[in-house]
Amino acid sequence: MLKRNKTVKKRDLSFNNITSQGAKSIAFLLKKNSRIRDVNLGLNHLSDNGVRIIANALEKNNVLESLNIGVNSVSDVGASHISKLTKKNNR
Repeated sequence: MLKRNKTVKKRDLSFNNITSQGAKSIAFLLKKNSRIRDVNLGLNHLSDNGVRIIANALEKNNVLESLNIGVNSVSDVGASHISKLTKKNNR
């Protein structure tokens, strides 16, 4: 349903107990949906691996403007996946 969405531009998925397994579904959505500009994944259970999965999907997404991954189980390793992506997109 959200894959073909043409109107929803913001998704607040905070407080949903999303783990690395759920990150796979979010990654699929972000690869396929060209309208969502803002995703809040704060206060979940994402790990470095989950953030890596999402960052890999975002390599195929050029419309997302805001991604909140605050208050998860993300270390500097996970943050580096996002950092590399933002550097690549700012070129």
